[in-house]
Amino acid sequence: MKYLLFLTVITLTCGIFAFSLSNREQAIFLSTYSTCLETSKVDSERALRTASGIIDDEPKLKEFLFCINKQNGVQDDAGNFVKDAVRKRIEHPLLTDKTMEIIVNKCTRKRETGEETAYQFLKCSYFTIMNEKHQ
Repeated sequence: MKYLLFLTVITLTCGIFAFSLSNREQAIFLSTYSTCLETSKVDSERALRTASGIIDDEPKLKEFLFCINKQNGVQDDAGNFVKDAVRKRIEHPLLTDKTMEIIVNKCTRKRETGEETAYQFLKCSYFTIMNEKHQ
């Protein structure tokens, strides 16, 4: 159940809505984020693996994540988060208020670049949700 919650948070970054993406869902993902895939030149399989919590420390993936965050309105061009937009995108009935506030306040810390900020946000969100799962 918590894994599905993590995927909801991934939606914020990657637009993925299911545990295992069907061919149709992969096509929707690739179509929706084609601009970000093209500009970042990230391998689409690497981008899709983020749905499984595999978040590689790779510059093209970081560029892709930043592009997605900007496209979804949760980060601006300077890399700053729009916390109200983050909160709205991660709202989910299975996400406790405490976890949501940790994600909004701790995971949105700005890093040296927008790309690094987006990457660290995704990792932090993932570990925050997985940590809640084990409590």
